[in-house]
Amino acid sequence: MVFKPFVIQRKNFQTSDSYAGARYTAKMFSIIQTKRANNLNTYQYLNYIFENINNPNIKIESLLPYSDKMSEKFSNKACGRI
Repeated sequence: MVFKPFVIQRKNFQTSDSYAGARYTAKMFSIIQTKRANNLNTYQYLNYIFENINNPNIKIESLLPYSDKMSEKFSNKACGRI
């Protein structure tokens, strides 16, 4: 059921007020699904991303869910959740 999350979110994509809004929603959905595939703690990971996304000292690639830094810092095992 790889496509199930996309089917569920289809209504969100269709009701976006603009093309830019639909693209933003798709990007956020992609990040969240990649986060799930990498078994990261949702709340802590997204909180960290939103706090640091505009930090000029941090490369955007290091914030992606599959980067080594994120895996070590926010894995469910590291956060005490299995």
